[in-house]
Amino acid sequence: GHYADEGIHALRFFHKGEPVFLTIDDKLPVADNGWPVNSRQAINGEWWAPITEKAFAKMNLNYANLEHGMQSEAMRALTG
Repeated sequence: GHYADEGIHALRFFHKGEPVFLTIDDKLPVADNGWPVNSRQAINGEWWAPITEKAFAKMNLNYANLEHGMQSEAMRALTG
């Protein structure tokens, strides 16, 4: 895929059926070993999963608030 050279990404989610636009940078939280703490780059080199996860965490205030969520709520947020 193609990613913004500036390291800035705009994503659209839905909250209660209304579109929410979020802008994030591509800096991900990493562990002491240098690997991303949460989702990681795919085998084919794609970074969309960690970028989407970071934006979703921002929409929910932080990564900790993503724990114990319901898949149906995540799908609703992604698709409206």
